[in-house]
Amino acid sequence: MYGTTKLSKREQIKLIKNISHSLACKLDNISWTKYYTDYLKDNIQEERKHNNFKPDDIGRGLTISEAGILFAVKQIIEYFVDLNNIPPLIHYISYRKTVFTAYSLVHTYYNEVKEALSKYEYMEVLKMDYCDLIQHDNEGNKLY
Repeated sequence: MYGTTKLSKREQIKLIKNISHSLACKLDNISWTKYYTDYLKDNIQEERKHNNFKPDDIGRGLTISEAGILFAVKQIIEYFVDLNNIPPLIHYISYRKTVFTAYSLVHTYYNEVKEALSKYEYMEVLKMDYCDLIQHDNEGNKLY
């Protein structure tokens, strides 16, 4: 849908970490609630549970934290670029909880999210492929 990123794996990881930090700076300082940090922790926990299904002998090209950051940032950007893409409430029990949190954060704090993303090429994140990142090491060698 958005094409393929031309960024190296290291550049992709650096970009998502920078955007994640920027979102945390904006969304964690709105009130006493650390909105983004709590949301990120939930994403990392979901990735940890997902990782439990992976066979032990298969390598992993992203750490669990990096994968959680990728999903956290990517979900927010997806709703930022298309605020009309509302997750259907009827799927609340089958979708990941973070999908609804991401939409809520973007909808409620659109201007803060816009400011956090403004200095980054955030559309590159939508071109990132989890499967590709997880299957290759940092040198681009296929793990499995």
